[in-house]
Amino acid sequence: MRNRIALILGISTLLSAGAFAQGEGRTFQPPASRPAAIEGSPYSGNTTLDSTQITKDGTPLSQRVVSRRVYRDGHGRIRTEEPLLLGPAATSPLLIVIQDSVAGVEYTLDTQTHVAHRSTYPPVAPQARSIPPPTTAPKYSALNENLGTQTIEGVLASGTRSTLSYPAGTWGYDRPVTTVHESWWSKDLGATVMSKNTLPAGELVSRLTNINRLEPDPILFLVPWDYTIMDENGPFTIKYARP
Repeated sequence: MRNRIALILGISTLLSAGAFAQGEGRTFQPPASRPAAIEGSPYSGNTTLDSTQITKDGTPLSQRVVSRRVYRDGHGRIRTEEPLLLGPAATSPLLIVIQDSVAGVEYTLDTQTHVAHRSTYPPVAPQARSIPPPTTAPKYSALNENLGTQTIEGVLASGTRSTLSYPAGTWGYDRPVTTVHESWWSKDLGATVMSKNTLPAGELVSRLTNINRLEPDPILFLVPWDYTIMDENGPFTIKYARP
């Protein structure tokens, strides 16, 4: 649950691909695992990640953390497009990531220098034995709910809600703390259409909109011919200086 708190409070760590440094660049870590290839359910759409933080005087401060375009073909390959840096998209070059779980590689395209950083997915590790949480972890009571189904953005999705209640004193709060995670999953699409994390410090909402179920153009999942491929075995940084 500490990680869920950090999601709201540390906006710079929200993007799983890497970290931001305004005016310097973005550092990417090698993929930790090979994503599952969801076959036979192509689509394209827009994903947004919006954060609302509550200040000490109770004022909500909202910002759009991520706005990206996403494509998935019938083989399960995924392409995402988003601004390289946080801030106005007009002043930030486009970042393109191609997750090719069929070939076992991931390409991060630097659209400024026309370099494709290629990372190989690690082999699938055997399923680890479940390890109980440490005794120092905060104690809580959990309520899990089935929210049924509803149509969201034209697709049928099933919803679940998990409410965790912590006693006063947890994380320094002088009153009981409640966190709520709500998720709407479309089995037909093979994707989460909407999710919401609500914490005392604010809220984080992810949405998938403008869903198109047609097969995307195959060229979207290929490295352009004029890009140089660079193999990466560890973290790498894509530089960018603001004008």
